[in-house]
Amino acid sequence: MTGLVVPVLDADMVRLRPFAASDVDLIIAAGKDPLIPSITSVCANGDEADAREFIRRQHHRACTGQGWSFAIADPGTDTAVGQIGLWRKEIGHGRVSIGYWIERSHRRHGYAGRALRLLSSWGSTLDEVTRLELYVEPWNEGSWRAAESAGYRREGLLRRWQKIDGLAARHVHVCALSGCRLNRPTTLSAGGQQHSPASSILDRPTPDSRTRACLPLPQSSSRRRTRGPALRWCPGSCVTDVSSGLDRGSRV
Repeated sequence: MTGLVVPVLDADMVRLRPFAASDVDLIIAAGKDPLIPSITSVCANGDEADAREFIRRQHHRACTGQGWSFAIADPGTDTAVGQIGLWRKEIGHGRVSIGYWIERSHRRHGYAGRALRLLSSWGSTLDEVTRLELYVEPWNEGSWRAAESAGYRREGLLRRWQKIDGLAARHVHVCALSGCRLNRPTTLSAGGQQHSPASSILDRPTPDSRTRACLPLPQSSSRRRTRGPALRWCPGSCVTDVSSGLDRGSRV
């Protein structure tokens, strides 16, 4: 695989979208957090150049097939408040992992839980995925609330799982999404990956979403073809070009 489709997902009072140049202030603020730079690639006390490099890396991850990195944004203002990613390192075993953070000034507004529910619902439609995992510190109560509200359950403690700043060992609980349905019919191939209808592993509906492709979406010969870059994805419907209204791809 050489590229992935990065969708824009809107639902449940949260938006997940690709990072934009306008998000540099969020990244600079996150770099001042005592934890975020230790366990992510956000540069500690970084400047605007560091923030722009972080944004470049997020797009590079999709283009190289590593996974999908989203800015978590307020849907009303499109202001970025954090980051969430779906990572494919263990996709050969059917596993993907999700990581997320919310910048300090935007916490306690429910963004993490809503973003996690939305991304988990979307991720469950990927045909290769049989298991969605999180890794959460035992003391991180805010992250636990978000994880449990999205249907994740603790499975075990991984001791000395990860070093922080190359020194202290980090203990984490491994969590898995409960009730994941595995046998899903494949109906859409996007960015080289086959997708299937949402499996209703969560109570909330899967959202409308508009996508921008790092590489072009494969097109079905049974549908009309378009070249517009802005696409809208609705579960159970065709992928539709937003600008022209023409269908693109097969049904999902």
